Amino acid sequence: MTQSTRRPFTKLIACTLALGAALSLSACSSSGPRKAGDDLGLTKKQKEGLFLENAIRYVSLGDFDRAQDQARKGLEISPGNKRFLMIFGRCNLQRGGAQDILVAIDTFKRIDGDDRNDFRVQASWGAAVERLGMFYYEAARGVESGERTTKAKDPKQRAEELRADAIKHWEEAYEHFTLSLTARSGEPEAINGLVRTSALLGRPEESIEHSRELIKAIQASQRLVNSELDVTDITAKEERRLFKSRVSNTDFEVKARLHITSLLRTNGQLAEAIEELDAIAALDPYLAQAHSQKAQLLFESGDFVKARASVTRFLEMQAPTSDVNDPDIRQAFELIERCDRQIVQPRNG
Repeated sequence: MTQSTRRPFTKLIACTLALGAALSLSACSSSGPRKAGDDLGLTKKQKEGLFLENAIRYVSLGDFDRAQDQARKGLEISPGNKRFLMIFGRCNLQRGGAQDILVAIDTFKRIDGDDRNDFRVQASWGAAVERLGMFYYEAARGVESGERTTKAKDPKQRAEELRADAIKHWEEAYEHFTLSLTARSGEPEAINGLVRTSALLGRPEESIEHSRELIKAIQASQRLVNSELDVTDITAKEERRLFKSRVSNTDFEVKARLHITSLLRTNGQLAEAIEELDAIAALDPYLAQAHSQKAQLLFESGDFVKARASVTRFLEMQAPTSDVNDPDIRQAFELIERCDRQIVQPRNG
């Protein structure tokens, strides 16, 4: 029920790094990865095609280690191949460790010429630099709190330096996302990056604006999915894919609206934040988090009757598996008591 301690938006919106969809690399689907080697007597071009097909196949299976291995083999044959570089770089980005992120950035820098202007390259590059900024920010927090050792004589000054480095990387990431949108307007991954980086840079109004753009892009995608589902002769496999996309779009929009809600609440715009939560409830009526947050906002705005109704709805959604010792459950009951006191108090006055 209570808001967690605020950090610079590390949990804003799930990053759209689902490589199979985001890379948009075309390849023929096969029943499984095939081996490529000198013993098969393949030409260089045939090997490239086979390594690429296998890499994309492994990405679709979520096996990023093998996908990266196939991309590495492809790069041994064709060092400047953009598609192999993209897969190799994004596999490191997906892995997400500090060293992985540095490798990812170095890989994207190797993409040259007009290929560098590809919207996917810029969006991926931006995501990697953004993540590097988060490492600097987390290091600053650690040094400042004493949880992280430093050789610097002045830990406070060192923390400020690390935080400045984080901001520098977020500004660079913002530029990459902007370039991605210049190359292809309305691209959700790039807009999502601008949502995150503008928030990280302390520009909440801009982050909200980008969030609204993101929602429009998601809704456009949803309309396309729904129109394709209306086709009567689609296969069962295609229907499953479309239903999965519809659920994913809904989840994405919910997260975008939760982000907007958080920023509006921070700005003291409680009525607007409540409207966002109502929109979320329309998308996902069974999302307990929406009812919990709405109860808190209604209480803060002085509407104790509606706040009680919302928190009661939250508790109903937790039953019968809820644990009375769960902090959220205890706080929900405490909020009900606070609402009751506020409701009864005027009558007794």
